Amino acid sequence: MFLAQFVLRPAFAHAAWPIRLVLGSAPNLIVGLCFPFAVLARPSLLARRRAWMAFTLGCSGTLAILVAFEAWRPIAGAQTYDPKDLAASVLGVALALVVYRRWIEPRLRFDREGQE
Repeated sequence: MFLAQFVLRPAFAHAAWPIRLVLGSAPNLIVGLCFPFAVLARPSLLARRRAWMAFTLGCSGTLAILVAFEAWRPIAGAQTYDPKDLAASVLGVALALVVYRRWIEPRLRFDREGQE
């Protein structure tokens, strides 16, 4: 996120509009994609179903926080509302769900495999 916000954005400030569009909302996309995985720090402590429930709850919480930050903007210097940030937040969380379900979940080892 730091790289996107403080290095890539300034470097490509005069680039073509598609690049500026993607980089403008990149922090929201990155947080939406990455933050939900924090709940999986120790998947071996959870059964598969509980891990999915925890991950889904983490995605919901991440989206709620990103939407709240976009609506209330508690950080000085970031006081502009941008609907593209909301779209990037939703896209990031949706990508996190897909990546988890299709790629990561089948590779994890869970506690009490097969139990609820």
